[in-house]
Amino acid sequence: MGNRYVQTLKVIEDGDMSANITSAVEIETKNYENFGIVVQWVGTAPVGEMKVDAKNGASSWSNLTLDPLAQITGNTGDLTINMSAVPFEKIRLSFARTSGIGTLQAYLTARQMEA
Repeated sequence: MGNRYVQTLKVIEDGDMSANITSAVEIETKNYENFGIVVQWVGTAPVGEMKVDAKNGASSWSNLTLDPLAQITGNTGDLTINMSAVPFEKIRLSFARTSGIGTLQAYLTARQMEA
């Protein structure tokens, strides 16, 4: 068994919540386990849903089912999404806007295993 260490990536930086957002960063899940995602926002009544998209190979991106849903409401706030044993090659984050405006930050932390 290899060494383990934690890596944090800023997945969305200063995302404009007046529109839908899709992270430019695609996370390859190989050698990662136990993902923690922290989302923070400030704005004027932003409302929407954070989603985790996943894909394998050349397939299209699909939204994973999160329970509970990662709802964004209120002028300022944060939420966390915890995931383990992700059976996909890549993941990314997206924000599906309903209303309001604001700025969104998202960080992903994962335990990485060295070979």
